[in-house]
Amino acid sequence: MRTQQFGIEMEMTGITRERAAQVIAGHFGTTSHFRGGVYDAYEATDRQGRVWKAVSDASITCQKKTVSGGKVIAGRSYSCEVVSPILTYADITDLQEVVRQLRHAGAFVNKSCGIHIHVDASKHTPATLTNLVNLMAQKEDILYRALQIAPDRLQYCKKVNENLLEVINRRKPQTLPELADMWYAGFMIRGMRITTVVDIVVLIYTPPLPKGQSSLGCSTPLPMRGRLNPIFSFVWHSVSRHSARKKPVAEGA
Repeated sequence: MRTQQFGIEMEMTGITRERAAQVIAGHFGTTSHFRGGVYDAYEATDRQGRVWKAVSDASITCQKKTVSGGKVIAGRSYSCEVVSPILTYADITDLQEVVRQLRHAGAFVNKSCGIHIHVDASKHTPATLTNLVNLMAQKEDILYRALQIAPDRLQYCKKVNENLLEVINRRKPQTLPELADMWYAGFMIRGMRITTVVDIVVLIYTPPLPKGQSSLGCSTPLPMRGRLNPIFSFVWHSVSRHSARKKPVAEGA
């Protein structure tokens, strides 16, 4: 656990991307700057020189607080998704404090906001990934009920594919390429098989938590009150080097 690498994407509003980058830089004692690009990004570095980003996300309903404490519709500069660099257990204290300072600077979440946690799965084997899929399949109904997942959120993280479950348990893949063939069967982009991200677990839709209470009872509470929609994903780095050969793509395709 202490060597596990992960990354987190935290959607929020109530704060502009520029201000969010300034807050992050302020925590680390560094500077922030405008990067631009498709996501109109602002960036801040931490003490190790890693880059934290505040980017735009079209799915966020933008709001800001009024002087009286109410919430009103805001411009798109208030669409803010904070994207961390690759983190480890040692970074959890900083991550918690970054969230606290963003909140103190005005950031909050609404029903449109989510959290995406990406876990490095490069050390996993076909056996451990198969076990993970089976474990999720066994527990997901309980999780969906316990976490009160709203039906309209299920489109973003579907339950385990029953056909996949049957195939991997019957064929018992021995190598990552074999498992990838089963996992991504039928999914191609421009002639190349998708072999980078494995979405495993569950979309969580929770009611507001009491201040200070951690979501899921974990040891890393995110002190943003409101509705959180974390999506847990496993980034399957070790499979990407085994991706299928690229097929020629017709010019202009």
